[in-house]
Amino acid sequence: MLWGIKMKRLVTYIGILFTLIMLLSACGKSDVPVENSDNVTIEKPDNSNEKFEKENEGEKEKEDNEDLPTLERTYENWTDGYRRIIEDNSKNIEYLYDFIYIDDDEIPEMLIEIPGMAYVIYTSYKEDDADEYRISEGIFPYNISGILGYTYIEKSAIKMSQSGASIKEDKEYDRYTIICNGELVEAYIMTWNYNDSGDVIIEYSSIYENLSEDEIKARIRKLEEGRKECPIEGYMEYKEAIEYLISNYGTGSQSY
Repeated sequence: MLWGIKMKRLVTYIGILFTLIMLLSACGKSDVPVENSDNVTIEKPDNSNEKFEKENEGEKEKEDNEDLPTLERTYENWTDGYRRIIEDNSKNIEYLYDFIYIDDDEIPEMLIEIPGMAYVIYTSYKEDDADEYRISEGIFPYNISGILGYTYIEKSAIKMSQSGASIKEDKEYDRYTIICNGELVEAYIMTWNYNDSGDVIIEYSSIYENLSEDEIKARIRKLEEGRKECPIEGYMEYKEAIEYLISNYGTGSQSY
Protein backbone atom coordinates (compact mmCIF):
# COMPACT_ATOMS: atom_id res chain seq x y z
CA MET A 1 0.00 0.00 0.00
CA LEU A 2 2.79 2.44 0.92
CA TRP A 3 4.67 1.50 -2.24
CA GLY A 4 1.65 2.33 -4.37
CA ILE A 5 1.27 5.78 -2.77
CA LYS A 6 4.97 6.52 -3.38
CA MET A 7 4.64 5.50 -7.03
CA LYS A 8 1.62 7.79 -7.50
CA ARG A 9 3.55 10.69 -5.97
CA LEU A 10 6.53 9.97 -8.24
CA VAL A 11 4.39 9.99 -11.33
CA THR A 12 2.78 13.25 -10.21
CA TYR A 13 6.19 14.87 -9.63
CA ILE A 14 7.41 13.72 -13.06
CA GLY A 15 4.29 15.19 -14.68
CA ILE A 16 4.76 18.53 -12.93
CA LEU A 17 8.43 18.61 -13.92
CA PHE A 18 7.60 17.88 -17.56
CA THR A 19 5.02 20.68 -17.63
CA LEU A 20 7.53 23.17 -16.20
CA ILE A 21 10.10 22.20 -18.84
CA MET A 22 7.57 22.77 -21.63
CA LEU A 23 6.58 26.17 -20.24
CA LEU A 24 10.20 27.29 -19.96
CA SER A 25 10.88 26.18 -23.53
CA ALA A 26 7.92 28.19 -24.80
CA CYS A 27 9.04 31.31 -22.94
CA GLY A 28 12.48 31.05 -24.48
CA LYS A 29 11.12 31.47 -28.03
CA SER A 30 11.15 34.96 -29.64
CA ASP A 31 8.86 36.43 -32.30
CA VAL A 32 11.64 38.77 -33.47
CA PRO A 33 12.91 37.67 -36.91
CA VAL A 34 16.51 36.52 -37.12
CA GLU A 35 18.78 39.00 -38.83
CA ASN A 36 20.28 37.84 -42.09
CA SER A 37 23.89 36.71 -42.05
CA ASP A 38 26.26 34.86 -44.30
CA ASN A 39 25.12 31.61 -42.77
CA VAL A 40 21.43 32.19 -43.39
CA THR A 41 19.87 31.52 -46.78
CA ILE A 42 16.63 33.36 -47.59
CA GLU A 43 14.59 31.88 -50.39
CA LYS A 44 13.27 34.32 -52.99
CA PRO A 45 9.54 34.29 -53.69
CA ASP A 46 8.50 32.11 -56.59
CA ASN A 47 7.77 34.42 -59.53
CA SER A 48 7.69 31.71 -62.14
CA ASN A 49 4.16 32.71 -63.22
CA GLU A 50 4.97 36.42 -63.61
CA LYS A 51 6.20 36.12 -67.18
CA PHE A 52 3.22 33.95 -68.11
CA GLU A 53 0.80 36.47 -66.61
CA LYS A 54 2.37 39.37 -68.51
CA GLU A 55 2.31 37.45 -71.79
CA ASN A 56 -1.36 36.64 -71.32
CA GLU A 57 -2.41 40.06 -70.06
CA GLY A 58 -3.46 41.12 -73.54
CA GLU A 59 -5.51 37.96 -74.02
CA LYS A 60 -7.28 38.52 -70.69
CA GLU A 61 -8.16 42.11 -71.63
CA LYS A 62 -9.55 40.84 -74.92
CA GLU A 63 -11.72 38.26 -73.14
CA ASP A 64 -12.95 40.87 -70.66
CA ASN A 65 -13.79 43.19 -73.55
CA GLU A 66 -15.88 40.48 -75.22
CA ASP A 67 -18.01 40.12 -72.09
CA LEU A 68 -19.00 43.79 -72.09
CA PRO A 69 -22.21 45.18 -73.59
CA THR A 70 -21.85 46.34 -77.20
CA LEU A 71 -21.45 50.05 -76.44
CA GLU A 72 -18.87 49.47 -73.70
CA ARG A 73 -16.63 47.39 -75.93
CA THR A 74 -13.75 48.55 -78.08
CA TYR A 75 -13.12 47.29 -81.60
CA GLU A 76 -10.09 46.91 -83.82
CA ASN A 77 -12.18 48.28 -86.69
CA TRP A 78 -15.25 50.51 -86.57
CA THR A 79 -16.91 48.11 -89.02
CA ASP A 80 -16.72 45.41 -86.32
CA GLY A 81 -18.72 47.58 -83.95
CA TYR A 82 -21.39 48.46 -86.48
CA ARG A 83 -21.72 44.87 -87.61
CA ARG A 84 -22.04 43.67 -84.03
CA ILE A 85 -24.88 46.16 -83.42
CA ILE A 86 -26.70 45.07 -86.58
CA GLU A 87 -26.41 41.39 -85.71
CA ASP A 88 -27.47 42.01 -82.10
CA ASN A 89 -30.67 43.57 -83.49
CA SER A 90 -31.32 40.95 -86.17
CA LYS A 91 -34.47 39.71 -84.41
CA ASN A 92 -36.02 43.17 -84.70
CA ILE A 93 -36.94 42.68 -88.33
CA GLU A 94 -38.83 45.99 -88.46
CA TYR A 95 -35.65 48.04 -87.88
CA LEU A 96 -34.31 49.90 -90.92
CA TYR A 97 -30.70 50.96 -91.48
CA ASP A 98 -28.63 53.52 -93.33
CA PHE A 99 -25.08 54.89 -93.28
CA ILE A 100 -24.76 58.67 -93.33
CA TYR A 101 -22.05 61.30 -92.84
CA ILE A 102 -22.70 63.79 -90.04
CA ASP A 103 -19.13 64.99 -89.48
CA ASP A 104 -16.35 65.49 -92.01
CA ASP A 105 -14.23 62.40 -91.41
CA GLU A 106 -14.18 59.32 -93.66
CA ILE A 107 -16.13 57.08 -91.25
CA PRO A 108 -19.91 57.08 -91.69
CA GLU A 109 -22.40 57.16 -88.86
CA MET A 110 -24.86 54.28 -88.71
CA LEU A 111 -28.56 55.04 -88.53
CA ILE A 112 -31.20 52.66 -87.20
CA GLU A 113 -34.80 53.71 -87.59
CA ILE A 114 -37.26 52.19 -85.13
CA PRO A 115 -40.47 52.82 -87.07
CA GLY A 116 -42.98 54.99 -85.30
CA MET A 117 -40.62 55.71 -82.42
CA ALA A 118 -37.11 57.04 -82.94
CA TYR A 119 -33.87 57.23 -84.88
CA VAL A 120 -30.77 55.82 -83.20
CA ILE A 121 -27.48 57.10 -84.59
CA TYR A 122 -24.15 55.43 -83.83
CA THR A 123 -20.78 57.14 -84.07
CA SER A 124 -17.31 55.64 -84.12
CA TYR A 125 -14.31 57.30 -82.54
CA LYS A 126 -10.66 56.56 -81.83
CA GLU A 127 -8.41 58.67 -79.61
CA ASP A 128 -5.13 59.79 -81.15
CA ASP A 129 -3.10 57.45 -78.93
CA ALA A 130 -5.60 54.56 -78.96
CA ASP A 131 -5.42 51.36 -80.98
CA GLU A 132 -9.14 50.62 -81.01
CA TYR A 133 -12.45 52.29 -81.76
CA ARG A 134 -15.29 53.02 -79.36
CA ILE A 135 -18.93 53.24 -80.43
CA SER A 136 -21.39 55.79 -79.01
CA GLU A 137 -25.08 56.36 -79.67
CA GLY A 138 -27.62 59.16 -79.76
CA ILE A 139 -31.39 58.68 -79.65
CA PHE A 140 -33.70 61.02 -81.54
CA PRO A 141 -37.41 60.35 -80.86
CA TYR A 142 -39.95 61.55 -83.39
CA ASN A 143 -43.19 60.33 -81.85
CA ILE A 144 -43.23 63.23 -79.38
CA SER A 145 -45.68 66.07 -79.85
CA GLY A 146 -44.01 69.19 -81.21
CA ILE A 147 -41.18 67.50 -83.12
CA LEU A 148 -41.65 68.42 -86.78
CA GLY A 149 -38.83 66.30 -88.20
CA TYR A 150 -35.13 65.63 -88.59
CA THR A 151 -32.67 66.21 -91.38
CA TYR A 152 -28.89 66.05 -91.51
CA ILE A 153 -26.59 68.57 -93.09
CA GLU A 154 -24.06 66.43 -94.88
CA LYS A 155 -20.70 66.28 -93.10
CA SER A 156 -21.86 68.92 -90.65
CA ALA A 157 -24.77 68.36 -88.23
CA ILE A 158 -28.18 66.90 -87.43
CA LYS A 159 -31.00 69.43 -87.56
CA MET A 160 -34.24 68.98 -85.62
CA SER A 161 -37.23 71.24 -86.23
CA GLN A 162 -39.56 71.66 -83.28
CA SER A 163 -42.75 73.58 -82.58
CA GLY A 164 -43.58 75.09 -79.21
CA ALA A 165 -47.31 74.77 -79.84
CA SER A 166 -47.49 71.58 -77.77
CA ILE A 167 -46.46 73.53 -74.68
CA LYS A 168 -48.53 76.59 -75.65
CA GLU A 169 -45.57 78.59 -76.91
CA ASP A 170 -45.78 80.64 -80.05
CA LYS A 171 -42.27 79.60 -80.98
CA GLU A 172 -40.41 77.31 -83.31
CA TYR A 173 -36.93 75.88 -82.89
CA ASP A 174 -34.12 74.56 -85.04
CA ARG A 175 -31.75 72.48 -82.91
CA TYR A 176 -28.31 71.55 -84.24
CA THR A 177 -26.50 68.43 -83.00
CA ILE A 178 -22.83 67.96 -83.86
CA ILE A 179 -20.26 65.25 -83.19
CA CYS A 180 -17.57 66.17 -80.67
CA ASN A 181 -14.93 63.59 -79.69
CA GLY A 182 -17.18 60.78 -80.88
CA GLU A 183 -20.26 61.97 -78.98
CA LEU A 184 -23.44 63.48 -80.38
CA VAL A 185 -23.95 66.84 -78.69
CA GLU A 186 -26.81 69.34 -79.11
CA ALA A 187 -24.74 72.44 -79.66
CA TYR A 188 -26.79 75.34 -81.02
CA ILE A 189 -30.44 76.43 -80.94
CA MET A 190 -32.15 78.91 -83.22
CA THR A 191 -35.47 80.11 -81.79
CA TRP A 192 -38.16 81.72 -83.90
CA ASN A 193 -40.31 84.08 -81.80
CA TYR A 194 -43.42 85.90 -82.96
CA ASN A 195 -44.48 89.14 -81.34
CA ASP A 196 -48.02 90.50 -81.11
CA SER A 197 -47.65 92.13 -84.50
CA GLY A 198 -46.67 88.85 -86.12
CA ASP A 199 -43.08 89.90 -86.67
CA VAL A 200 -40.41 87.22 -86.46
CA ILE A 201 -37.64 87.64 -83.89
CA ILE A 202 -34.81 85.10 -84.15
CA GLU A 203 -32.72 84.33 -81.07
CA TYR A 204 -29.55 82.23 -80.89
CA SER A 205 -28.41 80.20 -77.89
CA SER A 206 -26.08 77.38 -76.95
CA ILE A 207 -25.97 74.89 -74.09
CA TYR A 208 -22.65 73.59 -75.41
CA GLU A 209 -20.47 76.69 -75.52
CA ASN A 210 -20.49 80.10 -73.88
CA LEU A 211 -20.83 82.23 -76.99
CA SER A 212 -22.49 85.48 -77.96
CA GLU A 213 -25.53 85.41 -80.25
CA ASP A 214 -23.42 86.71 -83.12
CA GLU A 215 -20.88 83.94 -82.62
CA ILE A 216 -23.61 81.27 -82.53
CA LYS A 217 -25.21 82.75 -85.64
CA ALA A 218 -21.83 82.50 -87.40
CA ARG A 219 -21.41 78.87 -86.29
CA ILE A 220 -24.84 77.91 -87.63
CA ARG A 221 -24.14 79.71 -90.89
CA LYS A 222 -20.91 77.74 -91.21
CA LEU A 223 -22.74 74.45 -90.54
CA GLU A 224 -25.26 75.09 -93.30
CA GLU A 225 -23.37 77.11 -95.89
CA GLY A 226 -22.90 75.29 -99.19
CA ARG A 227 -23.90 71.91 -97.75
CA LYS A 228 -26.59 69.48 -98.78
CA GLU A 229 -29.50 68.94 -96.36
CA CYS A 230 -30.75 65.34 -96.46
CA PRO A 231 -33.69 63.48 -94.88
CA ILE A 232 -32.98 61.08 -92.04
CA GLU A 233 -34.60 57.72 -92.70
CA GLY A 234 -33.67 54.07 -92.75
CA TYR A 235 -34.36 51.93 -95.80
CA MET A 236 -32.23 48.76 -95.52
CA GLU A 237 -33.18 45.62 -93.62
CA TYR A 238 -30.48 44.09 -91.44
CA LYS A 239 -29.16 41.60 -94.04
CA GLU A 240 -28.91 44.36 -96.63
CA ALA A 241 -27.16 46.57 -94.09
CA ILE A 242 -24.50 43.91 -93.39
CA GLU A 243 -23.97 43.33 -97.11
CA TYR A 244 -23.68 47.09 -97.68
CA LEU A 245 -21.20 47.42 -94.79
CA ILE A 246 -19.03 44.60 -96.13
CA SER A 247 -19.11 45.62 -99.79
CA ASN A 248 -18.43 49.32 -99.14
CA TYR A 249 -16.21 49.35 -96.06
CA GLY A 250 -14.70 45.88 -95.68
CA THR A 251 -15.42 42.93 -93.41
CA GLY A 252 -13.46 43.98 -90.33
CA SER A 253 -11.47 41.54 -88.20
CA GLN A 254 -14.03 40.02 -85.83
CA SER A 255 -16.96 37.71 -86.44
CA TYR A 256 -19.88 37.11 -84.15
